[in-house]
Amino acid sequence: MIAPELVNELVAAMRSRIRDASETERVKCLDALRELGPKAQAATDELRGSLTNRSETEMQSALRAVAAIGPSASALVPQVMTLATDGDDRTREAALRTLGALGAAAEPAVEMLTRLLDPASDIPAPTVRGQRPLVVATPVATSIPGHTLAAPPTAMLHTPGMVRRRLAANSLVAILRASPRVIPKFREILENPREESYMRVRALEAVCCGATDSKVAVDRAVRVFESGDEFLDLAAIAILGELAPKTPSAVDALLSLLARSREFEFEVRPRLDLGMGANQSQSDPEVRVRLALLGALASVAARPDVRQRLTECQADLSLIDGGTSTERRPPLREALRQRRDQRMMIERLLGEHGGTN
Repeated sequence: MIAPELVNELVAAMRSRIRDASETERVKCLDALRELGPKAQAATDELRGSLTNRSETEMQSALRAVAAIGPSASALVPQVMTLATDGDDRTREAALRTLGALGAAAEPAVEMLTRLLDPASDIPAPTVRGQRPLVVATPVATSIPGHTLAAPPTAMLHTPGMVRRRLAANSLVAILRASPRVIPKFREILENPREESYMRVRALEAVCCGATDSKVAVDRAVRVFESGDEFLDLAAIAILGELAPKTPSAVDALLSLLARSREFEFEVRPRLDLGMGANQSQSDPEVRVRLALLGALASVAARPDVRQRLTECQADLSLIDGGTSTERRPPLREALRQRRDQRMMIERLLGEHGGTN
């Protein structure tokens, strides 16, 4: 760790070099300021210069430094907003990421970011026969009545416009977490079944972050879960798990969903390339969802009603008839593995809070 007095000397030296050195040296100094993070706040004026009428390389380095400094660089929001709509694709994307890193300090950019949520007009025509420019989740039947798994196509077309739209959504979510407010556009995205799952997940996060009442957020998360998109299911569960320690209705919702999940049938399917960080250790979407539900209850597993529900689930996951056969067919092995993983999760939760039953 660098001593505070040495940090100040280093920042002063970098500021001087940025004012007088060549572009190559300026970029090196900007990278050094990025490494210092919030301690480089004093270099705001020099960063402003590097964000204005410089090469794309220098402006991108300056944006990364501003993002590392964080909210204390709020004076640079106007320059970052300008770069979010001007410059080349990489500069725009770096500017959008920087606005997210600034958090509540970037609130003046909310209106501009909201405009970027509209499908970009600069998305080119698809170059692959039969491939649509916007990725739309394709429903796949599951063993849950009325429930579908959103399986995106294996070849996604990531255009600059789509990337900027996603980055704008990410930045808005970061701003809303620090400064809650309602953005109607996110509700429109969330309620549109033709939207790509990535945007609907971000919309759900934004709607729940913008809710001033946690009960409203719980209600929205439960309603989305019942819509049947696995990606949204996992996002809704994560939100309920985040709210659970301080919101009893979130715990009740998780317990209710877990009780419903006990009625799901096991139906082994081939593994799918789900993307979005989905748990690939399990091929069955219902098992992935149930494991997520169990994980979301970890922070409240000491509650008697939660322990009772976990114990009931544990009893339901007994070995399948014939499970001791030496010649198991693959579906049987997979079903046994599914039960094993769930039992291990339940036993861990019960064990961490007073031992298993």
